[in-house]
Amino acid sequence: MQGLPTDVLDRIFKRCEDHLNLIQMYLPKSRLHPLLFVCRQWHRIAERRLYSSVGLGYDRTVVDRNGQEVRIRGVRVCGLLYRTVQDNPRVASLVRELRIYFPEQERSETKMRIDLIGFCENVEHINLQFDGCEYSLLGFLRATLAKVDLVSFRLRCTEDVDKYDKRTKEVLTLQGLMRLLPAWPRLEILHVSLGDEANCRSEVIEPPASLKTSPTLRIISISHAIFDPTHLRNLACAAPRIEDLSISVRNDCCSMLQSCLDLWSSTLKRLALYTNLSMHHSFIAQYPPIITSPMVELRELYMRAPLLNASAFAFLPKLEALDLTVENYSDGRELIRSIEVGQMPCLSIVHLKLSGSKLGAGFPFDPPTPASREDVLQLSEGLQRVCGARSISVSDYFSYWKIDSEY
Repeated sequence: MQGLPTDVLDRIFKRCEDHLNLIQMYLPKSRLHPLLFVCRQWHRIAERRLYSSVGLGYDRTVVDRNGQEVRIRGVRVCGLLYRTVQDNPRVASLVRELRIYFPEQERSETKMRIDLIGFCENVEHINLQFDGCEYSLLGFLRATLAKVDLVSFRLRCTEDVDKYDKRTKEVLTLQGLMRLLPAWPRLEILHVSLGDEANCRSEVIEPPASLKTSPTLRIISISHAIFDPTHLRNLACAAPRIEDLSISVRNDCCSMLQSCLDLWSSTLKRLALYTNLSMHHSFIAQYPPIITSPMVELRELYMRAPLLNASAFAFLPKLEALDLTVENYSDGRELIRSIEVGQMPCLSIVHLKLSGSKLGAGFPFDPPTPASREDVLQLSEGLQRVCGARSISVSDYFSYWKIDSEY
């Protein structure tokens, strides 16, 4: 080990840190890391690996030298790091990534975790998980986040964090998130689960006073929040070069979606768009298609008809993976015809679902009615036929019932 190049050692530990699962994300460092301090020439690496990426919040159980299990409390580790970075600005300056779990706890412990973000002024990557946050600290949290220059921001909130305790409230609303974006001009990745769709639906929308463009923002995934046209307009202004987008939208967003997709047509590579159109079947025919010009870089698409209809397939020259939910059998037959005439020439994977409105609330888990079984099987056979001839992999909810009908 003495002759091991330090850069190799650095890369070994970095690789271990880059492959954390959800549980490991908020655990204290492994006891392997302090071993780096045994050799003086490794001290620089030891500090960087200990403090560049820090996970806090979960308890960790280890085995001591006597073989006894010892529980390392997450709150104690937070306190140790708090005192370290408060007393040693040089160590605080080494922190580039913070992964912090916020359990439901005393106000002082929550504030300590927020203070840690403020102490680490050079932090570029923040990953937060909230089980709750006292209402009086939300303004402090947002102000602290607005002071750091982030490259990536990840937030996961437990659903209904304020359901049982009136002192807590949703950590961040969709509009609050939009207001933070101008504070992060270098932001590249935004992954957020806001935890409560109902609050986002009833939120009063106010456009930010100034919308600054973030040309680096390329990956956005926002769940448990519903975008309306104003949110979409603000997002398009803030992030004109999105490559990967996953959001849910309200039913009145078609026109704004069309404008946004025109803007992103030269950069967007993956699009996952979720709607609640199935709640308004009587008005579905009124929704215009949103893809009306070539999406020249799009490789993956997750959407439902009628937002995605047959006319859109001609504008997807590089599409490789399609996950489509259709409202009726004719939509499925249009997909089959489009593939048959050579549209979407790069397509290699198709996943087709039929809305439960046509088959009963339990579909795909309940079998279709006898009246719909024949249509289901014809759709499945047609899709298998045209895709098989073109070496396109097919995954659908219909094949199961075809197999079942043979017995």
